[in-house]
Amino acid sequence: MTVVLICNVGSRDIQIEGKLTPPDQARQVGEALDALDVSELKMKQIAFPIIQQCIDYVKRENCKIDKLLLIASDQEQGPGAKPESDTIYYARILKKLVAGQHGVGKVKLAHVRNNPADYDEMITFCNRQLPLSLADCVEPLKVYLSVSGGTPAMNFALFLVGIEKYGKNAEPLYVSRNSSRPIRLQAGLKIFRKTLQNSLITCLESYDYESAFQLLKDNDDLFDSRNKQKIMQSLCTYAKERATFNFKAAENCLHSVIELAEGRTKRSLIDLRDVLCSSDCVPLSEAFLVEEVIHNAETKFHKGQYLDFLSRLFRFQEGCLRFLAVSLNVKFDRKDLKYLDKNWVESSPELMAEFDKKRLSYDRVVSRPVLKLVVEYLLAKKGSTEFEGVMKSLHQFEKLTELRNKTIVAHDYVGVDRELLETSFEDNPNNIIPLMRQTFQLIAGKEPRSNCFDEINKVCKELLKND
Repeated sequence: MTVVLICNVGSRDIQIEGKLTPPDQARQVGEALDALDVSELKMKQIAFPIIQQCIDYVKRENCKIDKLLLIASDQEQGPGAKPESDTIYYARILKKLVAGQHGVGKVKLAHVRNNPADYDEMITFCNRQLPLSLADCVEPLKVYLSVSGGTPAMNFALFLVGIEKYGKNAEPLYVSRNSSRPIRLQAGLKIFRKTLQNSLITCLESYDYESAFQLLKDNDDLFDSRNKQKIMQSLCTYAKERATFNFKAAENCLHSVIELAEGRTKRSLIDLRDVLCSSDCVPLSEAFLVEEVIHNAETKFHKGQYLDFLSRLFRFQEGCLRFLAVSLNVKFDRKDLKYLDKNWVESSPELMAEFDKKRLSYDRVVSRPVLKLVVEYLLAKKGSTEFEGVMKSLHQFEKLTELRNKTIVAHDYVGVDRELLETSFEDNPNNIIPLMRQTFQLIAGKEPRSNCFDEINKVCKELLKND
């Protein structure tokens, strides 16, 4: 691990024979002292008590400092500039005195050319300078941030940007004027944890469970409870498996963490597991699977993955038609409803004629066009208006289905964007998901379940909120 100490050098950080130098004389005094060699400087009894405490602390913790970065003001002439208080010469003197210390490696200077009292300027400086100054450091890094010297703006920027860029590998140190050793600031870890939690929430709300899982995996030492950590990781895995309709794997990944949970979280985990429970004898129902397609389509639409969304919409149409076929007593050859009963089809000359007319085969795996043909034939034969609303809704998706057939998931290479969805749907694309839910309600006679992925996110957010 490469150990780095970053210190702001302030105009009050140097002592000469135990006395402080007035800030407005920093450049003048510093420039004169910089002309001296190390032995002459030592005779002047020059000390940097705040920075030296940080150096000693880091060496005690790690036995070494691979790089010491000193940030000092060296302002260019301009409005508001106070070059007389610049500390660049103090930093140069400190470099001379520290470079020979045992356990201290490279000592580098970073020049602040703009106003060191300007918060925005200093944040911009740190965002640019820290990665640049540490570019030659071999990872992993341990970065100590001394936020005691320099101006308040310099310390604020170093603290904020250091935590943002180096996260849990950053450790802010504060030295008060009368203290004998630095204080580790826990606020840095708290800020990083809050940033991490916000990033997790962003991943969850984007249904990006792979990124959320990796974020949790890479930062497992930043949570008060390892049990919560394991539960959230399992929930992310559960979501990934459920999104791919790998229901058995999704169900299994919650078994081991249910006992780690308690109260409302435990009940939620049990519900998420049990809703997927099935067996070879009692498979998940067609209605359940169609609901899952709606949830899946909703996540794809939300993420702007319109090509994947169209493939889910296609599957939704087919699922609805299969659902209608069962309701209309269509005879299938197998329990999985993948093949029509050949004898049942051939017992109806009119239906056979429809297949010939549309040039479709009834002895292969049932497709969406085949289901559509059979359902429309039976509805026309019955003269029933029972499913008129359903068929009307499904018809509104036809142009979207045709668009899907022109893409790489079907037969061509047409790209898909929101504008093309709007053209094909002839309405605001935001109304597609509500229409899917409405269509399901017409078929199943009940409202579809709330989005399962939103339920997963709700449990995760509760865990984060209580951590």
